Amino acid sequence: MLTSLLVCTGLLAPLEPQSGTGSMYIFTQLGTPPTEICQVARTTELSLEDMLAGGLDHEICIDGGTDAQSRIEGRIDVYDGGMKVDVNGWGEAVGSDVHDAFSRHDADFSMIISVTEPVRMRVDWYHHAVGLGGAWLRVQRLYDPDGTWNPGPDVIDRSVSSYIDAVLEDGVDVLYFQPGGWSFRAVTT
Repeated sequence: MLTSLLVCTGLLAPLEPQSGTGSMYIFTQLGTPPTEICQVARTTELSLEDMLAGGLDHEICIDGGTDAQSRIEGRIDVYDGGMKVDVNGWGEAVGSDVHDAFSRHDADFSMIISVTEPVRMRVDWYHHAVGLGGAWLRVQRLYDPDGTWNPGPDVIDRSVSSYIDAVLEDGVDVLYFQPGGWSFRAVTT
């Protein structure tokens, strides 16, 4: 199971992060309850600083030829030339019985960006899902420069999910961002 999401942007003016939160969840299990051999479930909460610095979590359970592992990592880079969102997850479950091994990973990042002047943005994007994987990215304007709450329609709303067969999509968009607060949300499972 693999999901990944990447968005690279280039712009004519800088963006400034205002706030952000996120979480990463991993789960691995060998054996069936209540006598599982190994079970780990963990959620890591992320602040804006954590998302900008990058987060990583990984866990593996092994018992002979049976194993279950989950890995999740993500970061959001904001720099003078634009921003980059990178979320990757990977998991594997190999068991002698369908229910003997299980893995799961999830990430959910949300950040508000302040745009101080009209910006033309080129967005190079791709997302990739394999197994029981999915990824979603949404960008929406939330408020005007004076702080008036004025949600607009999504300017990016892209998702991909797969069941067994791999799905890979990519493309380039040119978007125009008016001044105000913009919400970026990235999710992968």
